[in-house]
Amino acid sequence: MVTGMALVSTTPNHSFSDLGNGGWGTMILVGLIASVMAFVVSGMAGAFTAKLRRGLESGDATDEQLASYRRGLSTLGYVNAVLVVIAVGTMATARFA
Repeated sequence: MVTGMALVSTTPNHSFSDLGNGGWGTMILVGLIASVMAFVVSGMAGAFTAKLRRGLESGDATDEQLASYRRGLSTLGYVNAVLVVIAVGTMATARFA
């Protein structure tokens, strides 16, 4: 997110007022939104990790619960990877728009 903001502020002839306008602004806006979504998904993954750790340490969680936490972490990992690729890809190609 910070890198995207820095990219916008250091790009010649473009500013934050251009977000959503034209090819460059739309691509940068999509990248910024994807990066914020990736940040939120990472926070959710942290919550699942904490649940998994507590379940393993306490021994109170059933095997089904632990498997559910692992599946959730796996899914969030894939979603996060896709969002990061979208964010980086759209911001990197915005200069050609």
